[in-house]
Amino acid sequence: MSNLGALNTTNVPLVCRLGALGDMVACTPALKYLAEKSGHPCDVIAAGGWSSDLFAHLPYVGEVHVLKSRNKPYRLNPDKRHLVKSLKQRGVGPCWIFGQNKHILPLLKRSGFVSQYISTPLTASEAVIHVGEEWLQVAAQQLSGSDSVLPLPDMDRVNWELAVSEDERTDAEHWLAQRKLDVKNYVVMQIGNKKTMRVGDPRRASNTKFWPAGHWAEVARYIAQQHKIPVILVGTPHEGGLIDEVVSLAKNSLVLAAYQDVGIRRLAAVLQLAHSCISVDTGPAHMAAAVDCPVLVLFGETNPARDRPRSTESIVQCISGETSLPPSEDLLEQQKSWASWHGMGGIQTKAVLAEWEKYFSKR
Repeated sequence: MSNLGALNTTNVPLVCRLGALGDMVACTPALKYLAEKSGHPCDVIAAGGWSSDLFAHLPYVGEVHVLKSRNKPYRLNPDKRHLVKSLKQRGVGPCWIFGQNKHILPLLKRSGFVSQYISTPLTASEAVIHVGEEWLQVAAQQLSGSDSVLPLPDMDRVNWELAVSEDERTDAEHWLAQRKLDVKNYVVMQIGNKKTMRVGDPRRASNTKFWPAGHWAEVARYIAQQHKIPVILVGTPHEGGLIDEVVSLAKNSLVLAAYQDVGIRRLAAVLQLAHSCISVDTGPAHMAAAVDCPVLVLFGETNPARDRPRSTESIVQCISGETSLPPSEDLLEQQKSWASWHGMGGIQTKAVLAEWEKYFSKR
């Protein structure tokens, strides 16, 4: 790296992924892979202020740099200027970009990173591969202009993991006891997503992950009545209205709301201690799988072959709703055009309950 002149240099890998919660969980196998290959925990550039909390206790993640604001010009954007200053102090070294690079690449160059030390996303593949596998393939690309690649790990042996500390488990157990809930004897339900948290009616057409409150209430009421298992609906205060509506419609004292005091670290521990989780396709579903909580995920227009949660130890089942006939008999074409013939409106409550009974009720 002598051609970098007077700039600070480092061998610590830097990973850039400006993604939502589930996207960041999907990065964990690649982060661990790079840390093991380099001998250093990976530094990360992320978009969410919660990212440091998400990666807490993971020995293969080092410093997390947050870029919340991306669209303002550099001179008007204190987040961008702070990131560049931090990267210059950190030092220039090997860097991998997962996903779009239009926001991050100019900032890396301002920080002194040169192109031969930056691995950018792969060209579009004809096949539909899981996003976590794609990031592993990006991580395996050699830098410094080499065409060779590092050996990929066996995907069947990859760890998809988050870590929960003993103190966090103790805190979660106390939180559960306050609600008269027993470890491994409650179901977590995540009904909202980031679009639900925005101002406006969650039923709007742009919220493609919305499933009606009445459907959620029917599922929660069935589990509570038939199996005597409490169902706790988690979320943020922004999702409180929708959660309260489901609890009201369920009309069962075992169906509970929790959206005032469930931060990301407590949620991880509550999920790890749960019997199972039922969730729309959103970040907490990925968290559940990553802490080995069995999870049933409802997918609409998003293709689970690309974005399903993954777990090292536990069951992950996905259910999708078909809204029309597939556009082609070719399997790959069907996978690539998934959104054109799938939607949340095609998911029936009886199908969700049948799936839960089949894979989760006997645990």
